[in-house]
Amino acid sequence: MAKRQENSSEDTAAPSRRTVTRSMKHTRAHPASG
Repeated sequence: MAKRQENSSEDTAAPSRRTVTRSMKHTRAHPASG
């Protein structure tokens, strides 16, 4: 998480949204991402 935060908040939000849509099941296991 620290490494991801080091980057830009927007940078993490862009790929995060794609991952959430791609693996909705993963989102439930990792609600922190949402």
